[in-house]
Amino acid sequence: DEDLRRLRKDERLDALRDPFYPDTVLAGVMHGSIIHEITIRLTGIHGPFVVGEVDEEPSQEIGLHFTDKVWAIPYYTDDEAHLIILFGGETLSEEESEVLEKIVNETGKLGIDFSGISMKS
Repeated sequence: DEDLRRLRKDERLDALRDPFYPDTVLAGVMHGSIIHEITIRLTGIHGPFVVGEVDEEPSQEIGLHFTDKVWAIPYYTDDEAHLIILFGGETLSEEESEVLEKIVNETGKLGIDFSGISMKS
């Protein structure tokens, strides 16, 4: 799949990758006031989001479980890329789905996707 090929070549994710499974990366999820890191298996790209599934049951109760679908975006600290999960769960609520699609549509109009900003003609 083309999305997975793009993600495998994306150097921003290299520091987050499992050394043996290039489609498995660390991603943060906010629970309370703490960011917990979990492993996700990348499955694709949707607008500015990387899409994946929780790869193993989190060790703490954070509202996500093994195989839940997640949508994450990159952020940077000290010039290092990280992923933060903005949406996730076995199913999204109608409101969450609407917000997710609105973000995808609005960023698409601006030429923004997971790879960054592209000039629109």
